[in-house]
Amino acid sequence: AGVVTARSIEVGAGLAVANGDGAAGNPTITLDDMIKSVRAFNYFTIVLPQGPTNPNVDGMGVLSAAGVWNSHVSEANFPAFQLGDGSSALCRWYVLAYFRTNAGTYSITFWWKMTSDIGSVGVVTVFMGLSSVVGLNSADPTGHRVCLRYVSGTDTNWQLSTKDGTTQALADTGVAVTASYYYAAQLTITSSSASVKIGRDTTAAGAITAMVADTPVTASGNLPGSTENLYLIQSINRSSLS
Repeated sequence: AGVVTARSIEVGAGLAVANGDGAAGNPTITLDDMIKSVRAFNYFTIVLPQGPTNPNVDGMGVLSAAGVWNSHVSEANFPAFQLGDGSSALCRWYVLAYFRTNAGTYSITFWWKMTSDIGSVGVVTVFMGLSSVVGLNSADPTGHRVCLRYVSGTDTNWQLSTKDGTTQALADTGVAVTASYYYAAQLTITSSSASVKIGRDTTAAGAITAMVADTPVTASGNLPGSTENLYLIQSINRSSLS
């Protein structure tokens, strides 16, 4: 009764406090600018088989309908699933969620190995990145996107493909598409720019090392609309069974 002990609001980790003792007005607490946003890791994808023959998913057998699958150990130190094996038409995976470039900066890393018959049977079209549509079935499909692109018979190297819903722009990465090679690529995407670092090697570790050392290829035009809903996707289309 009648005894008073003065207290003050002190600064904690990741917080900023103004007028913590309240003597000059109300205390104000704000988040420190260095606090990072939530980072979401995707572990599960929708695998969508299409065409007369269903693809094999390593460790899970033949996939006969769209389903949610995790990665499996395709080979030593290489967790993956085999996409498009035995399919003469479309096969793809995509994250069943929407991303918008006005939300900030996206850093997306792909790690993959090309098949031994890539480009030798029929026409093969590959897209991977962010796209407003999942039907990536031609060299220049409709929609908005920032993707890596490869079209056999047209491209020798991986291309950075950007499209604003009307016009596709291509930037050559200078990195060749080679059968049975490992690749690693990191796409960095904002509402005003897109860039990619890509590495290739005969080993998975070598591909990652090459990616880290790569000079980014950048695009600032023909970018997707900042309020477009985009899927994270990898899509393969080919015209002949192998």
